[in-house]
Amino acid sequence: MTFTVTMIPSNAKVDVDFVPVIEFTHPKWPAGSVRPLSDQLIKAKRTSWFIVPKPKSKTGDADHTLWRLAFHEQERELINDRGTLKPVCRLLKKLRDSCQLNIASYYLKTLFLWEIDANKAPDFWKMKQSHLFMHMLKILQQNLKRGEIKYYWDKHCNLIEGFQEKHKENLVCRLDNIIAHIERNVSESPIVIAEHILTKEEFEAFKKNCSTTFPSPSKPVAAVPNSATKEAVVHSPNLQGFRHKSDVPCSLCVDMSSKLDSIIIALTSVQSRVHTLEGRINVLCADIRSIRNQSQFKSAPRV
Repeated sequence: MTFTVTMIPSNAKVDVDFVPVIEFTHPKWPAGSVRPLSDQLIKAKRTSWFIVPKPKSKTGDADHTLWRLAFHEQERELINDRGTLKPVCRLLKKLRDSCQLNIASYYLKTLFLWEIDANKAPDFWKMKQSHLFMHMLKILQQNLKRGEIKYYWDKHCNLIEGFQEKHKENLVCRLDNIIAHIERNVSESPIVIAEHILTKEEFEAFKKNCSTTFPSPSKPVAAVPNSATKEAVVHSPNLQGFRHKSDVPCSLCVDMSSKLDSIIIALTSVQSRVHTLEGRINVLCADIRSIRNQSQFKSAPRV
């Protein structure tokens, strides 16, 4: 069942799907190869999980006995308070939409869940957004090249198992081109990242606003004569992950990292309206749950 919600005063319309689910609570937990509920999640009281009926396949065939597992509460807890994780995840989704890459949002979110497991150091998620963005973009590229994105709750399940080979090859090829284009041009023009995250119209508006702040890729870059300064600059850890050190124009190295992060922060603000809508939808869902849990309704007294 789908409801269309109109937001006031913007009159933006959002479709909200209502799906029947069955809720379970720990100590009940799926058997088999599903990862156990961690002490962290039990302590945080994130113990409810759901089974959701699977929709019809694209071919129209449906097995009405099939259900899928859903661990929304646990996933929210895992990604909560992880520094730059959420804004970078939103930027990856924006790049996906702008470049029309046909890959589900949940698959991108799953990559972050696995990365949380792989990087326990608390400072990892405090890295600059520009660095984390490129890191996760390459993680996505590597997973698609392997032809698998493992389901976080059961590593034996491949979320992209149903992808056709041509579709996977197309995604890999496009990501290869995007990453290569960014790394080839970012030292001369940091706004190259925005070129892929934004649509053409958004990028033109963004470039117009930033034209006096960021250099154009076509402008020649002056060399820094002081070799000692050059040596110190190109070994800066802030430049790692974008381009080979010897290829970085020295006059831009000093402030390139800060400019990249300024761009990422500006791009994040593009999503502000979406975030507002998400918050309103969450409030709406909370109200619906509250109504559902009421055992009876009392009529309003007559005036």
